[in-house]
Amino acid sequence: MALEGGYDKDADDFDYENYLAEEFPSHTATERKLGVKRWVWITAWVLIFATLLPYLYNLVFLAG
Repeated sequence: MALEGGYDKDADDFDYENYLAEEFPSHTATERKLGVKRWVWITAWVLIFATLLPYLYNLVFLAG
């Protein structure tokens, strides 16, 4: 069903990634993925540090 202006409701050629890049140039899919990846790494390092903190405390303050 084609309407005026060339819009075709049943068209399968809509490129959502292209639409997002044009409408929101500062929020491309690649940047969103990198942002998520960055927070995953930060969270992982915080959890590793929090897990090792009691061991490091014992090693530095109680072993001396």
